[in-house]
Amino acid sequence: MRYDIKIGFGGLFLFCCFTSFAQEMKVNSTNGSTLFGIGATSIRDTYLSPFYYTGTEFRMTNEHHTLSGHFNGKWSSFRRLDFSFSRTSNPAQTGSELSGFFEWNWGYHYRFPVTKELKLLAGGLTYVAVGGIYNTRNSNNPVSIKLGLGLSASGMALYNLHIKNQPFTLRIQVISPLLGAAFSPNYGQSYYDIFSLGNYDNVVKFSFLNNLLACKTIVSADVPLNRVTIRIAYQNTAFTSCFNRLDTDIYSNTFLIGFVSEFASVKGKKSKLKEVFNSAYY
Repeated sequence: MRYDIKIGFGGLFLFCCFTSFAQEMKVNSTNGSTLFGIGATSIRDTYLSPFYYTGTEFRMTNEHHTLSGHFNGKWSSFRRLDFSFSRTSNPAQTGSELSGFFEWNWGYHYRFPVTKELKLLAGGLTYVAVGGIYNTRNSNNPVSIKLGLGLSASGMALYNLHIKNQPFTLRIQVISPLLGAAFSPNYGQSYYDIFSLGNYDNVVKFSFLNNLLACKTIVSADVPLNRVTIRIAYQNTAFTSCFNRLDTDIYSNTFLIGFVSEFASVKGKKSKLKEVFNSAYY
């Protein structure tokens, strides 16, 4: 009888030790997604034309959310790649433009756990933006180059819910640039003047809310199925800038769909605890 009691206490002790060890060995997983989408866009660049060009946009996004290993999990890192390509036409359908834009964001969010289901996040992101617009009608100065970098504000809300037995994760996020620097030729200046003759005066402009207003609004829903998780999203992009008396307006509405993965890099003893993860998203 005493022997059985000793075994019972010994087993309980080992279970408590393992539970405590497993909690200490929790690793932070990365929530990653890649989405592809199509939508409508409207673009006006007065360096090329005074008219709005409208057409179809194709977009690809890639995101990664990871809990920080510091500050007791109150911060999470965020990385996002956003690439778009569009073909647009002028109102008279007599000319077209080809546009391509790439933007990279990286930064951190502070996490406010309101309830078990609802999380609010707010933080700052760096951004690097590269792109261009090509007007097929113009013989002189047919291209408008877009370059920018700076800091953006980001806010996000995550909500987990169930409809019958199906779980969902809803997200709404807003990203808006605050300050930075942008490249813009002077009014009437050609790129030949800039790059061949070396007339660089005033082509790099400080950007702030007075000359650059932009906002990306992302609404998405994660739908876990048997073997995969699908993310369905809508992205609204609004961009307007005015540098050197040259205006640029870009508006788009895009619907996207893709797959989500939750993964972690573990080594050694941690590899035996593959199911003990902390998610930055769910």
